[in-house]
Amino acid sequence: MIKLRWLVAIAASLLMTSCKPKTVIPNCVPLSNQTSPIDQKSDSVTTLIQIDGTPSMQGFTKNFTNSRYAQTLDLLDRASTTTWKTSIVQYFRFGTVKQQIDRQAYLQAKLPEFYTGENPVFRVSQIESAITPAAKERISIIVTDLYQKNSDTNLVLKKLKEDYLQKGYAVGILAIRSEFDGIIYDVGIKNTQFPYSTQGKKIEQFRPFYVLVLGSYGNISNYFDEIKKTSASLIKYEQFTIFYPQIVRQASTFQAENLPELPKGIRRLKTINDGKVLVKVDEQPIEIININKNTDDNYSINYQAPYNALPYTLPLEPGAVAISSIAQSFDTTTKDFQSFNGAKAIQIDDWKTNKNNISFVTKINSNNLDPGVYLFTVDALPQDLKTWAWWNKWNSNESSFNGAKTNNLLPFFQGLKSITTELMTVNKSSIGRFCYAIKKN
Repeated sequence: MIKLRWLVAIAASLLMTSCKPKTVIPNCVPLSNQTSPIDQKSDSVTTLIQIDGTPSMQGFTKNFTNSRYAQTLDLLDRASTTTWKTSIVQYFRFGTVKQQIDRQAYLQAKLPEFYTGENPVFRVSQIESAITPAAKERISIIVTDLYQKNSDTNLVLKKLKEDYLQKGYAVGILAIRSEFDGIIYDVGIKNTQFPYSTQGKKIEQFRPFYVLVLGSYGNISNYFDEIKKTSASLIKYEQFTIFYPQIVRQASTFQAENLPELPKGIRRLKTINDGKVLVKVDEQPIEIININKNTDDNYSINYQAPYNALPYTLPLEPGAVAISSIAQSFDTTTKDFQSFNGAKAIQIDDWKTNKNNISFVTKINSNNLDPGVYLFTVDALPQDLKTWAWWNKWNSNESSFNGAKTNNLLPFFQGLKSITTELMTVNKSSIGRFCYAIKKN
């Protein structure tokens, strides 16, 4: 009798276990949200400040006591010591090679004499000679007029891509107009030169120069913040640019306090339990929706979520978002979620972003769903970035005699933008991950 009772108890226990629904907790945390803060700066760095010491830069220093160029050199020097807890600053002059100098010699870069001399290595500027391989605790600063012929542009872009962007580092650029009175060299096929002076001219006719800042995104962003504190009159916001293959601090997700009202015929749940599977979210940002029995309508839901763009990166081109989605349905035989083609069941489009928000429309086509339980994970992937209008306004070709513009500037910036978007695609850098658990009765 005791043995029989024991067998009955085991059978009852097995029956209860077999009827218990399987508990599933979906993972909806974007990979980018699992890392340390992307804009975190180092405690200690080595800062390399490298000045283009060729004659083409001399005009920024002639006949001016406190030019915007001179102010910038002081600003770079000061920010290099105040941005981090400790910073070892090294100074260089470069042409076809670079030569280390002391701080006193660096301060002389505000004077015309710095750009003269018989040494042939300082007659021609090769920007690639100043591009030092990336290191975690190092930031490299290059001050130059960015004069480049086509072959120079391609070479510099190649080095910036291979030495920095492909390795997870960033390329920052400051663009500044300054007073100028000097010679502009190597114009056109015949390498013509011509004098250019900004005396009596408006700031729009000042000659541009550029500061390339190479290193980790966090170090560059914090360095830019330090510069902005005292440079409001020198540099506009869009003239601070960081090229980096991620444009958000963390991917956007649903926010429980900011979910929209649902259309009639569907309702929001806290969990799903159909007796076969129990879907729990454990406070994860997952939208849980119940669709009524015998409902074959299509539903359109307007969503909005916080958008946390990385400062100084290029904004997303409107509508330039691709979708990477995973659709799964619960299989009652295997008691697990299995992949299926859910493209017709749920569609997301009409992407828009502004400074603080990302919005989109989710269309649920319930007639393409059989009764059951489904999980959808949707990543929003940026496909293109905006360009700043001033890139084209400041650009000239090799035969131009306009000293207020920079040769091949537009191809250079467009090249950096192209490399950035290419790496965003390769890395599948998500700007938003949105997860849905759907039960159709």
